[in-house]
Amino acid sequence: MDWCLIITHSKDKTVDYMENILNMNLRIFRFNLDELSSYNICIENSETKISKVNNCIYSKDIKSIYYRKTKFPNIHGYDQLYHSFMYKEMLMTINGLAEYLGDICLTRPSILSRAENKILQMHIADQIGLVQPSSLITNDSKKANDFLNTVPSIIKPIASGKIKNKDGNWGFLQTNFLQKGTIVDNIENSPSYFQEYLNKSEGEYRIVICGFEIYAVQIISSNEVDWRKKGSANEYKIVDLPNEIIEKCLKLMKILNIDFGAFDFIKRNGEFYFLEVNPNGEWLWLELNLGIRISHSITNYLLGR
Repeated sequence: MDWCLIITHSKDKTVDYMENILNMNLRIFRFNLDELSSYNICIENSETKISKVNNCIYSKDIKSIYYRKTKFPNIHGYDQLYHSFMYKEMLMTINGLAEYLGDICLTRPSILSRAENKILQMHIADQIGLVQPSSLITNDSKKANDFLNTVPSIIKPIASGKIKNKDGNWGFLQTNFLQKGTIVDNIENSPSYFQEYLNKSEGEYRIVICGFEIYAVQIISSNEVDWRKKGSANEYKIVDLPNEIIEKCLKLMKILNIDFGAFDFIKRNGEFYFLEVNPNGEWLWLELNLGIRISHSITNYLLGR
């Protein structure tokens, strides 16, 4: 039986769930980056060995990689001067392994890095004819305020929005609503992503695609800005979407060279508006709520079926 190397962290509940399914078809080696010190990594010439206690895996035995999430370990015992350097070395090592090990990977870090770029996504979506809300990415406060003076808007991160507070805990910058006429300043060193706010009376949509398996879900949320925010009351419904939308999603994935994508859309006045695609997006809550089989699509992909 072939091996699947899963790169993640110890608190990844999606991987906790996936392990039971993958174990029926593959031998699993889980690498939790936040527990790096409990693993031994040896890359010697063309052979790589990763071991933990009595479990080990060799590069020649790895069929596939499931690259999920990375989370750094606590290194407070080391001089803070070197923390940034150490984190970069960790990530470069893990990403280096994920770039070449296995015949199959969902998804190589270099591909993820390019595909996650929202500016690139915006450009490609426009090229292939996906309708988008009016958008502006700028570090020019005057330009931003001119835009905000025309329509109610939202502001959202260009990158992941993950930040570390002064207490050392991680938090997230999420999508926030801005009234028409809101004034912003001091963005010269922080380019910001503004988008026209669209009423979501016809719902939001999460489309998860793995290979050519498609799962489309309508989300009706009590939160009219961001259904992911804590305290939102959400309802989920499996739906069929127009072939035109699915075909454009597949075309976007092909251009980005990704085989997994979690798409977000809004529907208004019968029109589907593309917001973004997350090439490493979450999906477990949809499977648990609706009984859809995204996990099996991922398993088949990692088996090369």
